[in-house]
Amino acid sequence: MKKLKDIRKAEIMEQFYKVVNQHGFSGTTLAKVAESIGMNPSLLLHYYKSKEEMIVEFSGFIIQKYEYFYFKPLETMTDPKERFEHLL
Repeated sequence: MKKLKDIRKAEIMEQFYKVVNQHGFSGTTLAKVAESIGMNPSLLLHYYKSKEEMIVEFSGFIIQKYEYFYFKPLETMTDPKERFEHLL
């Protein structure tokens, strides 16, 4: 079972992803991320000490999303052609 902190961090990463898509990395601030969640920026610092720390965790977040959407479906596909087409 996931801890509440882990669930909250996943929610923060989802919002971080959206803010980065909208403003780019250089335009993304902790304040913008906190605002998008409806969270006080000082509370966000409880989860992440800096934007750089968020970016490091964000890279793992993106890898997990990629694995889930591209590789997880392959587990149930048996036809090689279907598997190949899925990866394209």
